[in-house]
Amino acid sequence: MCLCTHRESPTSRADATKSHILVMVAHAEILLSATRHRFELELGPIPRLGAWTKQESPGTRL
Repeated sequence: MCLCTHRESPTSRADATKSHILVMVAHAEILLSATRHRFELELGPIPRLGAWTKQESPGTRL
């Protein structure tokens, strides 16, 4: 949310919103990466999404 006191055009407000969303996504990616790194330090490597074949996928009944 932009707390600017000057009048903004809808385009500049949309641009500001887009910028804020991109920053939030970047922060989420950093937090996810740090969390993954922490778990890997404690538990060992975590398979990447899509790394399993259908037969190896967790929850798949053979």
